Amino acid sequence: MSSSVREKLSLRATKRGRGDFPTPPDLAREVVNYLRKRHSLHPALVFEPTCGEGNLMAAALSLNAGQYLGVELNKDYCRRARERFQGERRVTIVEGDIFAFPLTDVPREGLLILGNPPWVQSSTLGVIGEINPVKRVHQGTLPALAALTGDGNFDLSAELCFRFIKEFKNAPVTLCLLLKSAVARRVVEYLRERQVRASVEILNFDAQAHFKVHTTGTLLYIRLSASLPVPAYCEVRSLKEDWPLVENLSFSDEGRLCRNSPRFAGKSELTWRQGLKHDCARVLILEKEGGHFVNGLGERVAIERERLYPFLKGAQSRENVRTSFSHYLILTQSRKGQDTLCLKETAPLTFAYLTAHAPLLEARKSAVYAGQPPFALFGVGPYTFAPYKVVIGSFYPQPRFCLTYSYDGKAVIPDDTCYAIGFEDEPLAYTLMLALNTGRAREALRERCFEGSKRPYTKRLLMGFSLLRLCESLSPEELSDCETSAHLKRRVSPAMLMALRAYLEERVIQGA
Repeated sequence: MSSSVREKLSLRATKRGRGDFPTPPDLAREVVNYLRKRHSLHPALVFEPTCGEGNLMAAALSLNAGQYLGVELNKDYCRRARERFQGERRVTIVEGDIFAFPLTDVPREGLLILGNPPWVQSSTLGVIGEINPVKRVHQGTLPALAALTGDGNFDLSAELCFRFIKEFKNAPVTLCLLLKSAVARRVVEYLRERQVRASVEILNFDAQAHFKVHTTGTLLYIRLSASLPVPAYCEVRSLKEDWPLVENLSFSDEGRLCRNSPRFAGKSELTWRQGLKHDCARVLILEKEGGHFVNGLGERVAIERERLYPFLKGAQSRENVRTSFSHYLILTQSRKGQDTLCLKETAPLTFAYLTAHAPLLEARKSAVYAGQPPFALFGVGPYTFAPYKVVIGSFYPQPRFCLTYSYDGKAVIPDDTCYAIGFEDEPLAYTLMLALNTGRAREALRERCFEGSKRPYTKRLLMGFSLLRLCESLSPEELSDCETSAHLKRRVSPAMLMALRAYLEERVIQGA
């Protein structure tokens, strides 16, 4: 491969890494047609926050606004946009960072914010060496820890929407933005969380056809106005001719958008924990080959066995019961923030191995390791050592729950693509696994997730699913049928289901 070809491929990869998906002219025309015909929009000012080369703005000229203002950070795009609109006195292109742009200077009256913000997560920017917006952008309703992990790994476009809503919530302003569907829903939920008065509409389009990305794309329409109520529902339409209604989304008691009034709604009586984050599999994950352990670098590793724990990948959580393992995690800490220098005395072979590979561990880019001891992991706590776990792999559209444990009594450690509930009692864990794998449980969970989501089953979704209400609805016969369909030996009994219900009721009383 020639150097010029490599440079072009590298440039393309970096642009996609930054979420750089320019709006195709045909999609831009569809968006403007929707605004003009469905909402009869005649703005005084069209403001495009990341205007690129100006495809959306060019289409928006048909709205006959008095002024057009575009902001673009990329110098080349900015230059091309200026050349494109040369001679069009209504259009102004400003080179700059939209997150530093003074929104207070933007007129409110007749304002339309139209755009296609970057489709990129904050963590991705850090990985490719860009400025990480976590350090400088409004965090919405997320606590500091969530700003670094889980839901905190937000899309840059979501943060931009939050900023616009915060700035313009009391003004008659219209927002119309191209977003990933998960981001659009999060923004609508944010409106309800903050009790912002607005009308909203989501319009689906084929992101694969327009952007060559495997996710559901949406056009999010928001009309802010003090005269409107706080959104109580959200219409989902198709960005096609006549914009046919696809479905109405309602809010759960927890303020999450759902397709229907969700069955088994309520706070989970048990806490779902995300699996362990390590970010250096070549060093920290060992594969057992015969009587030896080999790392991802092909090296045979000799360390203390007490530091090795069976490791469950998300793909392995698709089994109903998992008790055998070929991969093991080097557990460097037994609690959050524990000083790993103690390994020098308690596990000298492990300490020597980790020290020899320190450069690879130090190269981990996630901010969760900043200020932590050498070789630190993330997500370690008392729950890590529960001998029995009910696990779900969060990336699969069809939910399936796995009971996992090790015959040698060591806790199984799921990776961070999984969520798990830990138990000290195997019959309780087994019964809950069956309950969650029944048809009614899986259907109720599918109602809550959306096609095209990268992670359909999040902690937030699972924590809004009452395990007690589910178990109260089930009969022992349904659990037995689940055993049969899973080719498990039949062992569940009415007493086991009653014991699980009692356990969950006790957790309600305790406020767990």
